[in-house]
Order: sequence, then structure tokens, then C-alpha cells
Amino acid sequence: MDRAERILVVDDEKVIRTVIADTLEAKGYAVQTAANADEALQKFQECAFDLALVDLKMPGALDGLQFLERVHARWPATWVIVPPEDSEKGGVFDVHSGAPGNARDGTPYSSW
Repeated sequence: MDRAERILVVDDEKVIRTVIADTLEAKGYAVQTAANADEALQKFQECAFDLALVDLKMPGALDGLQFLERVHARWPATWVIVPPEDSEKGGVFDVHSGAPGNARDGTPYSSW
């Protein structure tokens, strides 16, 4: 049996984290949450994630961009989605290049 894809939701706003996590769990994904980049990195130490939904504007020692750099360096297979309000384009980021990219099925993020 295939395992559920693991998703990490990283956002300092608890309501947003909870709503996104509940929605994804209802669709069958294995979801964990983190309130900041430091907590998210700790979660990555415990298990690898297939996808991270990341708020770029977070309090703490690391902001979202610094978190993305760490994910890229240590877990390059993880896809990252940044909400549109957090970047000029938002969408799926290819952590291999740090640039906006395409979803796994080839659909450009701008078409979602």
C-alpha cells in the first residue's frame, strides 16, 4: 500500500495553519504543522516531507526565504509552495534552482 504524501504547513498564524492542515488531512494527506522556520526545521529532522507550504513572512531567527535555502540544501526532493500574497508570483518553487517552477503534473502554478 502506498503511503500518504507528507506535507508540512509552516505559518505563524494558527488559524491559517489549522484550516490548511484540516483540509489536507481530510483529503488523505499526512500533515504536520509548524509555527515558524525553526520549528519546521526540527520537524524535517524527524522525517522528510514531500511538500512544504511556507509563509515567507514569519517571526523568529529564520524567515521563510532562509528556511527555503535550508530546505534546498538538505532536502532537495521536497517541493515548496509559497502563497501568492507572500511573493510576486507565489506558487510552486523548484528548490533546486530557487525559482518558480511547475507542479509535478507539469501544470504551471499560474494555471491553478
